[in-house]
Amino acid sequence: MENKMVVIGLDSINPLTKHFINEGKMPNLSKLMLNGFHSEMISTMPPTTPVAWTTIATGAYPSSHGIEGFSRHHIGSTFDQKIHTTNSETIKAETIWQAAEKQNKKSILLKYPMSWPPLANENVIQIDGAGGWGGLKCVWDLAHTACWDSSIQSEHSEEDQGAWMTRDADNLNEESALPIHIQEPSIWNFVSSEAYIVWETELHLKIKKSVDIIVVYLAGLSNNKVIFSTTKKEQNYQLIAIHNWSQWLQIEVKTKDNNIRKGSVRFKVMDLDIAKKKLKLYQSQIHDDENYTSPSHIAKELYNVAGPFVEWTESYDLLQGWIDDTTQLEIYEQHVEWMIKATTYLMKNYEYDLFMTQLHFLDMAYHIYWGAIDPRHPDFVEEKANYYWNILGTAHEIADKYLGAILPLLDEHTKVFVLGDHGQDVYHTTFMMNHYLLKENLLTVKKDPKNGKFTVDWSKTKVYANGYRIYINMKDRDPEGIVEKSEYEYLINHLTKELRKIYNELDESYPITNVMNRAEAKLFGLYGESMGDLIIAMSPGYQTRSTIKIPTNGWINNRIRINKLNIYKKTNLFQEFTGEHDTSSPMSHNIRTLFFASGKGIKYGVREIPLHMIDVAATIAEILEIDPPAQCEGNSFLDQLIKIGDSNTSNVEFYI
Repeated sequence: MENKMVVIGLDSINPLTKHFINEGKMPNLSKLMLNGFHSEMISTMPPTTPVAWTTIATGAYPSSHGIEGFSRHHIGSTFDQKIHTTNSETIKAETIWQAAEKQNKKSILLKYPMSWPPLANENVIQIDGAGGWGGLKCVWDLAHTACWDSSIQSEHSEEDQGAWMTRDADNLNEESALPIHIQEPSIWNFVSSEAYIVWETELHLKIKKSVDIIVVYLAGLSNNKVIFSTTKKEQNYQLIAIHNWSQWLQIEVKTKDNNIRKGSVRFKVMDLDIAKKKLKLYQSQIHDDENYTSPSHIAKELYNVAGPFVEWTESYDLLQGWIDDTTQLEIYEQHVEWMIKATTYLMKNYEYDLFMTQLHFLDMAYHIYWGAIDPRHPDFVEEKANYYWNILGTAHEIADKYLGAILPLLDEHTKVFVLGDHGQDVYHTTFMMNHYLLKENLLTVKKDPKNGKFTVDWSKTKVYANGYRIYINMKDRDPEGIVEKSEYEYLINHLTKELRKIYNELDESYPITNVMNRAEAKLFGLYGESMGDLIIAMSPGYQTRSTIKIPTNGWINNRIRINKLNIYKKTNLFQEFTGEHDTSSPMSHNIRTLFFASGKGIKYGVREIPLHMIDVAATIAEILEIDPPAQCEGNSFLDQLIKIGDSNTSNVEFYI
């Protein structure tokens, strides 16, 4: 019997996760740890979801596989323009499943990041993997989550979204809070006599890329329940009380090209007072029921065994106040229940040599709650910390439930890796890099007097920051470059020195832990024309953002009042992320992730020196006895997994 590999990704597991393992919240992971190998692992630079999971899949450095972040600079465009690099079409390196297919191995990918559109053929079964993390909406969304509320008068606009949009607003423009217009009831002949109808309303669901509007009919009953129905003409309705979820309502959507797409939606009643005509609903994502797998027939099979895909588990709905902590945990639970059913079915009914999957919600739980458990955040309240520790503990129990269901399905010929993609740390302050450059007179913006909007004035801009990358606007290299070659080295040296010296007196710390030039960045596999001229990594507690936010009183005669620009912005607990990782140094301890391995031949052991993420693909290849991916730059560490041995495996705890 040939060896098989199962790779289970638990996004963002980090040294803090050890607390929950030691506490007994993750008994299945603990059992796997006691029967195998574990270590910390160094992530990529930058330590983000698309970069790290692509490195795990390819064994290549970021600039080698082409994913240098959520986006990259396009040569020939200005530095504020981006190419989003969040799908497989932007990957330049071969993946482990492509390499396996070339050598007649079969793979199953279940929601593995950066894997869609499919890169392989008949030997790879693929389920989704098209977004649903980092604010990116899954491409199979027919409609995204929404909040319906009788207390609001009109739909909230994009400008109303506020501080919860902590990233640079690239992919978070589909959130919507929608009004419920309560009306006098009409005749509902098919409703039972258990209560009379007090009022009714209609929800006009927004469907992407469609000419149709899906209508869900609601009615409030005198016994404080709500009717949910897709029609008033049939006896097909549900009666739901406050704090409960409706069952799935199936819908059909006619697209602009007259195709029919099927999806499912459900609602949770967040608030309800029939007499006061008060109603607040949380609407689930409407995920396509049919088109998100390759081959396509797998979607129908999964629908029959697992139901509609509960795909979206991100934090933005809670940060906007649409849902509460209990509902957030329920969403995690629903997602894992679907993943367990889908994984069980796939493993039992389809052959595979390599199975790869990923759960993302722990990353989002850390984003939401880290500031509530960490005294380093200014919003931390000691009296409430235990409550939020318990919420995080429950999230880890839910993730461990997946392991408990899947690990027993594996036979003696299967080795399993459980690993994260990066760690996470407290995020209490944003460093507004482009505000700093404005104050240093290295960046200039101009305001349009007609519409009040501003743009970068490239004719006067020498330096611009885009995430963790800082670009020099060079003449003869960049489309509107003004910096001569003779000044380039001066700016590099000047900025390197000045950025390292920046000191925040408010918390007596240096926000920037590392500044690298292009030659130094090659040590992290960052190189090429699209890479920044300087690369920065932030100290624990800090992240950098490129966004320019000028207050209304920040202008005089279309010129910026520099003294009105803030370089530092405090994060606000439960309004935005208070845990982060994306512009941190991968060498920082909490930004490390964890790695576990078990299976025949893998001995119990703890490696004190962290492993490197770039070596995972080569190790999988050696276990499967195949050639590594074509552009793989890592080396197998399989010998580390089979050489370390220790007979004392009782009462093993992590040192935190």
